[in-house]
Amino acid sequence: MKSLHTALELTERQKQIGICLLAGLSPKKIARQFKLSVSTVREHQACIKKKLLCQNAYQTGSKLAVLFGADDQNLSFYLKTLGFKGDHPHF
Repeated sequence: MKSLHTALELTERQKQIGICLLAGLSPKKIARQFKLSVSTVREHQACIKKKLLCQNAYQTGSKLAVLFGADDQNLSFYLKTLGFKGDHPHF
């Protein structure tokens, strides 16, 4: 239950960036999509890692996958919802 509670503590932007990172998008591509700097994306990435109590990117990805029910169909849906076009392997 702690994971669900923690997920609710993520900001909307952190959830968006988490989904993109989980889908394998680079911080540079995410920054372009949301009109942010790459350093801002990396700050969000660090906050996500801290809030999910993770020590590395692998743990963070694993927890995000569980939180978002990440399979190819869900990731494609999330990415389309966020405005990404069909230039990603999940499409």
